[in-house]
Amino acid sequence: MDDIVFCSLPKLIFAHKYADFNGYHNHLPKSSKQLEITAQTEGEINVEYDGNHDTVRKGDVTCRYNNDVYINTEKYHSHHTVCFTIDIDEKKTSFVFPAVIHSPANFSTCLHLIDKIIQESIRNPENTLKLSGLFIQLIGEVEQ
Repeated sequence: MDDIVFCSLPKLIFAHKYADFNGYHNHLPKSSKQLEITAQTEGEINVEYDGNHDTVRKGDVTCRYNNDVYINTEKYHSHHTVCFTIDIDEKKTSFVFPAVIHSPANFSTCLHLIDKIIQESIRNPENTLKLSGLFIQLIGEVEQ
């Protein structure tokens, strides 16, 4: 198991479910202190990151941390996503966030945690400790 050394608790930026019937084209610019974790729940999207191209399908998980990502699809897709600011000690952290995890065995656990974060962010957005804890659990699932 690789280590992630946090300098402070993660803080919620956004959490939502998204679906689009008319295609989706987006550029998510590099941000050094943001980690976005997404569960693809329907359809597929094409992603480009760090010069790599990949197709993300239903049941895949993606992470965006410290890289530009371009997303394109002409088809229906839906995803559930959460994004937090994270302050980690880069020198003491050995874990590298994977850009795409195809069909992880723990997809349902990742999706469940993402949905709990979405629900909690609506019910009680001021509960930063609980939101941070759920996100750290999600990172633990991504790390497996």
